Amino acid sequence: MPLGSISSSQTKIPTALRVLVLEDNPSDAELVLYSIKRSWSGFESLVVDNGEDFGKALKSYNPDIILSDFSLPNFDSIEALKMARAELPFVPFVLVTGTIPEKFAIRILKEGADDYILKSNLMRLPSSMENALKKRRAEREKARMAEQLLNSNSELNLFIYKATHDLRGPLASIKGLADLAGRERDEKHIRSYVGKISECATRLDETLIALIETMSIKNTDLKMEKIDFYSLLRGVMKKINHTQASGGVKFNLRVEGDKVFYSDQRIIDSILRNLIENGIQFQNHALAEPHVSVHITLSEKGAEITIRDNGIGMDQKMQGRIFEMFFRGNDRSMGPGLGLYMVKQGVQRLGGVIDVQSEKEEGTEVSIFIPASYQ
Repeated sequence: MPLGSISSSQTKIPTALRVLVLEDNPSDAELVLYSIKRSWSGFESLVVDNGEDFGKALKSYNPDIILSDFSLPNFDSIEALKMARAELPFVPFVLVTGTIPEKFAIRILKEGADDYILKSNLMRLPSSMENALKKRRAEREKARMAEQLLNSNSELNLFIYKATHDLRGPLASIKGLADLAGRERDEKHIRSYVGKISECATRLDETLIALIETMSIKNTDLKMEKIDFYSLLRGVMKKINHTQASGGVKFNLRVEGDKVFYSDQRIIDSILRNLIENGIQFQNHALAEPHVSVHITLSEKGAEITIRDNGIGMDQKMQGRIFEMFFRGNDRSMGPGLGLYMVKQGVQRLGGVIDVQSEKEEGTEVSIFIPASYQ
């Protein structure tokens, strides 16, 4: 069967198993596929008979399992195994051959093959395939968890380092200013020092709140409740007006759809607040009417949230980094640099997706979709 020919049948498993067969004898290939059909009610198969087509199939066919003959003209199973492990390390590789020296069988198993089956005993092939698939799935999951743990540890180390740095800075300033105030006799200078101490304390408090909020989003159990977006937006705007100079910025807040939406209100609040604050912070002061718009559409699928501003925008390079922990884009960036990191973490925690489109001096649009959660 030439490369690209696919035989398929209706399957009882969720998705058709894709079987790549490396075999130069068409009759033997048919026997292999027939032995699988006897136990598996459905699968897709692709048969190739040379190394070049095998290499192409690894890239384009994306097989779930590979069945390889022992020896082909100018190509053998050891070469095939090395190619497969380099391209698809977690895809099972089973040798299916007529005869095989015991020494070679031991070698190919050591090289990473999952099993070998003699063509005279093809009845064992389906169970061998099933065992190999289970084994490789377990290895893939183990590797995924190890990578996730490594990333988590790296992120935790960065978090601890930066948090310590951002906490020690204001504390050192407070300590120094308090020492100066204690030695000062001029009341005017004392008041100046007290004002600066208050500013440092406020910055320290903001950093602590951001750190607590970040850890809460990442680690606290989700609490699903009915979300009233009108009420939530009013609360967000009240907080912003109390904490940030938003004068001169025009807000356009709109909620459409009457579908009941359940989610974690604490996380939704954090997402909206941080994105609206970002739109205010990076407004274009040269414009007569800077604005931030929030448009929320509710449907049975979930909530679509779009936040636009006509601010200073950003280039592609910055867009690739804005969700990094502690990233500050420019000298306008305030706080510890956790706002957009929290947004991304919150969206992911709720199973959603986020996209950012922006151009310098043209503003920014953030699009979020959060799937519905049913009580």
